[in-house]
Amino acid sequence: MIVYLDEESRHVYGLLVSFLKVTAVNANNNTQEEVIILNGCSIDPYIFGNFETLDGGDSLSAKFRAFKFPESNYVKFVGTVNVCINECKG
Repeated sequence: MIVYLDEESRHVYGLLVSFLKVTAVNANNNTQEEVIILNGCSIDPYIFGNFETLDGGDSLSAKFRAFKFPESNYVKFVGTVNVCINECKG
């Protein structure tokens, strides 16, 4: 997963993913959710790694293994991306 700033914004702002969860709704309209990133850190780095940057925070990337909930064919990622002046403190 990659989160990045456009060319115009990257010289002014930095990024930090502070929260990320995955949700799914099954056939019975029951919602399942699991928190993946909390306070900027991965809950289970084996399934979803920590976001890292190679360019001072203009883009963030995290590797994750494919997964799904047993009763649903899709997942939706919902998260909080902090935008900071210059660079976010990790």
